[in-house]
Amino acid sequence: MVEKVKPLPELPETIGKDVFLLPTELLIIEKILPYILAPLIAEPQFGDALQPRPIPQTEEEWRDYAIPPLDPRSAHPFIGGESTGLARLDDYLGTITGGKNGKGQGGSKAMTYKDTRNGMVGEAFSTKFSGWLANGSLSGRYIGWRVRQLQDRLREEGALNKHVQGNVYWISFELLWRDFFYWTCERFSHQPSFSARKNNQRKNKSQPSDEALPGEAGTASSLFNLGGWKEVLRPAESQKTLGDWKGFNLDDPKDPIRRLMEGNTGIPLLDACMRELGTTGFMSNRGRQNVASFWGTDLYVDWRVGAEIFETHLIDYDVCSNWGNWQYQAGVGNDPRSSRQFNQIKQANDYDPDADAEKKKCGLGTPGGYPASPLLEQPQWKRHYRTHHAPSKSKNANKQGKNRQTHKKEDQ
Repeated sequence: MVEKVKPLPELPETIGKDVFLLPTELLIIEKILPYILAPLIAEPQFGDALQPRPIPQTEEEWRDYAIPPLDPRSAHPFIGGESTGLARLDDYLGTITGGKNGKGQGGSKAMTYKDTRNGMVGEAFSTKFSGWLANGSLSGRYIGWRVRQLQDRLREEGALNKHVQGNVYWISFELLWRDFFYWTCERFSHQPSFSARKNNQRKNKSQPSDEALPGEAGTASSLFNLGGWKEVLRPAESQKTLGDWKGFNLDDPKDPIRRLMEGNTGIPLLDACMRELGTTGFMSNRGRQNVASFWGTDLYVDWRVGAEIFETHLIDYDVCSNWGNWQYQAGVGNDPRSSRQFNQIKQANDYDPDADAEKKKCGLGTPGGYPASPLLEQPQWKRHYRTHHAPSKSKNANKQGKNRQTHKKEDQ
C-alpha cells in the first residue's frame, strides 16, 4: 500500500474555460487545488467541516506527508483491488466452493439484504460492493452471476423460501438500477440541452454549437445541467422552475448549505450522515437519499453543488449513479414526479429508531456546540416528534407504520 503521496506534476498557472467551465474568479489554480486535494490530505474528526486543508508546499513537506489511515468507525472500510473485492463477495454472498456439496457455503448476509439495506450503522446491512464497482475491480456482471449462484445453491439446499428469494433477488435489482443510470447517461449524452438548442436557434445555425450559455455545460451534458434530463424530455415544464433554484454563500457561517456541509443543521439524522461523509468518505444509501431530498426540496439550493460535494468525498463515487440519483431526488431527472420531499423526522423514526446512527456519528449527548433548534422545521414534521426513540417493534413504531399508509403521498 502506498504510504506517501507523490509530488504533483507541474501545473499551468490558470485553467482555460475550454477545459473547465468554472466561474472566472475560480480559474486560478491556487484557488481550485485546495478543494480538489482536500479529501486526500484531510485527517478529519467527526463533526469537522468539509474545508480545504493546507497543501504541502515544499519537497520536505511532501516527503513527511503520509496518507491518513482508514477510519476504524467507517461502515465501509474500503481497500481497493480485485482480491479484497472478491473477499467481500465471499463474505456477503458466500463462497462458490466448499460446503456439504462442494458448491459453496455462507451467504447469510445476502439472505437478509432487502430487510436490512436501509440500515445506517455497520458493515453488514448492505453489500458495500459499490467501491469495487466504481473503480472497476469488480463488474456488475460478475456480481450478478454470483447472486445467481447463491440462489441456485440455496434452492438445492431447500433454503430458498419466498422471503429469502426476495432478499437475495433485490441485490440484482439494485445492480439493474446502476445499469439503468449508465444507460440513461448514454442516451442523453447524444441529445442537446434545451438552452443549447435555443442558443443554436438564436444564432441561426444548422449545426449544433458547443458554446455554453451562463449556467450551461455545453450541448451534450444534461447530466450536469441545472435542468437535468428534464430539460430534454419536458423543456417547457423545466424552464418554468429553473429560476427558482437558490444560491449559497459558504463564507457566511449561518448559510444553510454551509451548516449542512458541516453537519450542523440541528437535524440529527442529516448531521450524522454529513459528519460520517466528511470523516470516512462513506454514507449509507438511505442517508444519501435523505440529504439529497433535504438539499433539493427543503432548502431548494442548486442540487449540482450537493452532487459535487458527494463526488469530492465519496470513496465509492460513480458518475452516473451519483449525478443520476441527485437528479432523481431534485425532480429534474427522467421521472415525471417533480418532488421527493422526505419528512426528516419520520425518516429518523423509521430507519434509525434507536438513534444509533445519531449517537455514533453525530456526537449527540456530548456537551457544547450542537444547535439547540433546527435550521428549519417543516409543519408536517411535528406529528412525528417524540421525546425518545422507541424500539422499531414498539406500539409507537406500529403507529408510525399506520401514519406511513395514511400520509404516504405527502410524507415520506
